[in-house]
Amino acid sequence: MGMADKMKEKALPGTSVVRSSKVVKSIDKADVFELNNANEVIALQNRREDIASTETFKGYKSVESPYVKKLVR
Repeated sequence: MGMADKMKEKALPGTSVVRSSKVVKSIDKADVFELNNANEVIALQNRREDIASTETFKGYKSVESPYVKKLVR
């Protein structure tokens, strides 16, 4: 028994959901289109908020994080 097998025995499941190949619901192409449009709107809003939050970091010299420096450029 290798180390991977030992660790697998001790691992806790990440979720209690049991996976199945059974199809619960199928989605129409029109619904997929609507969902994609809704997700695109949410993604754009998240991007706007991300840009706005990085604008608040500009001018603060005490923030020396490489992540912040990358965003503020």
